[in-house]
Formats: sequence, C-alpha cells, structure tokens
Amino acid sequence: MKSKRGAEHTATGSVAVLIFLIGLFLIAYLVLLPEDAREDVLEGKDIDYDDYDTRSDRDKDEDKDKNDDEETLLLRQPGVVLPPGENEVEKDFPSVNLLDTTKKSTRKLADKITVSRTLFNDNYKDIEFELDDMVDLEDLSLFFNVVDSSGDLIIELNGNAIFEGKVDIGDVPVKLPVVNLRDVNKLRFIASSPGIAFLSTSEYVLRDIELIKESSLVNTQELRRFEVGRAEAVDDAVLEFFVNCIEILPDQGVMSVFLNRRNIFYGKVVCDATPVEIDVPDDYFEDDSNFLTFEINKGNYIIEKIKLTYDFDEGFNPRYFFTVDDEQFEDILDDDAEVTLKMKFDDDLDRKRAEIRVNGDTIFLDQNDDEFEKDITGFIDEGENFIMIFAKEEFDIVLLEIIFEKI
Repeated sequence: MKSKRGAEHTATGSVAVLIFLIGLFLIAYLVLLPEDAREDVLEGKDIDYDDYDTRSDRDKDEDKDKNDDEETLLLRQPGVVLPPGENEVEKDFPSVNLLDTTKKSTRKLADKITVSRTLFNDNYKDIEFELDDMVDLEDLSLFFNVVDSSGDLIIELNGNAIFEGKVDIGDVPVKLPVVNLRDVNKLRFIASSPGIAFLSTSEYVLRDIELIKESSLVNTQELRRFEVGRAEAVDDAVLEFFVNCIEILPDQGVMSVFLNRRNIFYGKVVCDATPVEIDVPDDYFEDDSNFLTFEINKGNYIIEKIKLTYDFDEGFNPRYFFTVDDEQFEDILDDDAEVTLKMKFDDDLDRKRAEIRVNGDTIFLDQNDDEFEKDITGFIDEGENFIMIFAKEEFDIVLLEIIFEKI
C-alpha cells in the first residue's frame, strides 16, 4: 500500500504533463494560424475565421485586384514586316476539260452467224460480252444485217427474251434493257419453231453483229489551286482563258468561274472566240491556299491558256483593330487610366525603322533594342481604334500588345 505522500507526487506529475501538452498544442495552433489572425490572438481579440485566408489566397486576391486594373486590348504576333515594293506576278494553270455529253462507241461481236431450227434440231448461237463501265452506261443496242431469213428470230439477253418475230428494217438496232445487264452477259440467237410445217426449216443468217454503246461523260467542274502569301498585297488582278469547243451544239452551255466560291464570271460559252479577260476583285483573294473553279451546265469544252496576273506589294503593313468601351474612355478622360503600346522584336540587334500609326497619329520607331514601349493614351478614341505599321526596314515583330491600365 502506497503512502499518501507518494500518491500526491504521482498526481502532481500527471498535471505537469497535461499542462506541457496543452502548451505545445497552443504553440502549434498559433504557428498554423494566418498572420493576421495570429496577431489578433496575441492582442486578445476575438477571431472570426471568415475574415482570414491563407497567404497564398491573399496573394491571389491581390493579383486579382491588380488584373482588374489592367486589361489587354490587343495581342498579336505580326511576324516579319517588309518595306513596300511592287512586282507583277503571273500564274499559269493546266488546261481544264469540262464535259456533260454522251459518247457513242461500237464493238464487233461477230462477222456472221447462222441459226436454224427443224422439228428435230435446234441450232442456236450464243455470244458473250463483258461490260466494265456500267456506271456511265446510258444506252446499249444490238445491230446486225439480215442476209437471209425464214420464220421468226428470237433474241435472248441473259435468259430473257428481248425480241421475237420477223426482222424488219425498223427493228434494228434492238435495244438491250439496261436493267438486265451484268458484268458478263450472254446473247442467244434462236430460230423459231417451224410449227405445223414440221418438214420445213426456220433459218436466219446475220452479218456484222455489233454492240452500240452510249455512255454519259460528266465532268462539269474542275478547280485549280494556287498560293498567295498575303492576300492584302494583291492588286489589279486579271484572269484570262480561251475556250475550245470539242463539239458544236445548237445551244451551247453556260460557264461559271469562281474564286474561293465567289463568282467572277457567268455567261454563255462562245466557241473559238478571242480570249476571255476577267477583272478579279482584290478582296476575293485569301491568305495561303486559293481555288479557281470552272463549271459548265452542258457541252464539251477545253479551257486553255489559263493565266492569272496581278500586282503584288511585297511590303507587309499589318493593321489591327481594337475597342475602347465608354467606361474605359471615361477613365482616360479623367486621367485615371493610360494605354500603352508594347512591342517585342526578334532578339537580334539590327536596326528597326517604321512609322506606327494609331488612328490619325504617328509614332516613329528607330532603334536597335529588342523591346519598344510607348504611351498612346492621347491617341485613343472611344469605340473602334486601329494601329498600322509601315516598315522602312525588314524586321521581325514577335509580339505586339496594347494594354489598358487604371492608375
């Protein structure tokens, strides 16, 4: 049994440990508190945790406030700018074959065949032929000359009778139903049965057996592609071509010409006339790939000697637009904001000379540094504004930025 003195000593040690742990917890608590809250605790103030945030969040709020006071009105990467200098460009294109017509062709199947039939004998004749272009097939007919005939003639196509009777001059050529045609086909020529005249013979002698094929030829549209580095540099463009008519029709077709899906010519085809010349609107051109499209509604033509000529201004003077709203413009009038032009160039130290126009005002650039900055607040208008760069030397603008900032 422990003494009372020993029990008191044990209790005192337990309390000391508890006080030590509480103190350690309070120190850790103060360390983890946000700085503003920790100062309030040390001064004996009450803590409202909604009033505090972590340091990183406060920093974000400060950044947000800073960003609210600054806005980018324009951000572009113009690239290389060039001084002006015009050259004539001439582009020649391959001929264009346009057609919407029918082609007729013949194929010899046999020089001569003889078919006959008696009561006891049937001498028919089979002829096979192939068709490898049925998609464009419009009409197929069988032609032959009758040298000698007795009785009726029966003609079958792939097992289906397509003609039966005495052959008159108006029956030839015999039309072959397109729906019964296959890739490989069989024609059978049969003499009719002699019937009650069982001792007689039905016989047909045919010469020059031919297929007459009519195929549709359709290629009503073709395009030609060409490249333009900068569409805004094109001026005084003219398209020339010559129309060669392969067949003369009583009523010739109508031709349309498009540049990038915009019509630049529409008219009836005139065969073997003088070359056609078309003035092409400059604003129909596009940067990079451009497409000339020739189209007809009927006929058979070759468009030859296709040539496009235009003046090309080698200078590149970039122009951009940006907007200042009424609230921003009010801040500018009250001297509460400023607008700054910033430019970064390729990191070379070559000379950079240009006139920079902001609305009706001009800034002169002449330096070797790789950065340029200019206050353009006094040049700004309410609503739409523009900036344009007229280079006097070739140099590379990596970044162009216009910044609105409250002060």
